[in-house]
Amino acid sequence: MDKKKISVSQLVTSIFGILIGVLAIAFGFVAIFPDYDCISSRIDGSIKFGADYYTDSYAAMARAANNLATVTDRIEHVLMAIGFCLLVVGLLIVLVFTIKLIAAIKQKQCDEINEAGTLK
Repeated sequence: MDKKKISVSQLVTSIFGILIGVLAIAFGFVAIFPDYDCISSRIDGSIKFGADYYTDSYAAMARAANNLATVTDRIEHVLMAIGFCLLVVGLLIVLVFTIKLIAAIKQKQCDEINEAGTLK
């Protein structure tokens, strides 16, 4: 294979890898800092209902709503952990492909210097 084709493919692969890493970082930030646009009826960690229900039905609905809120909190924690993992993986991908890109650029410069030296 031609050395120029190898170095160009290395450059393209490295740039593509860096872009994938940047996307992983972006998705990590989106998962860590979600943009929820909703109104919560939670007051001091519990759900309050405003109507006069029978005592038993009110207690059952309150338990169900509080349990749902607890599950939602756990899901949000899992999503935040996934976001941090994506952030770290994205940073590692960017680092690896940046190192490969720098190595490919240096190799291309060395090849050009060697070609210039042989032409003289």
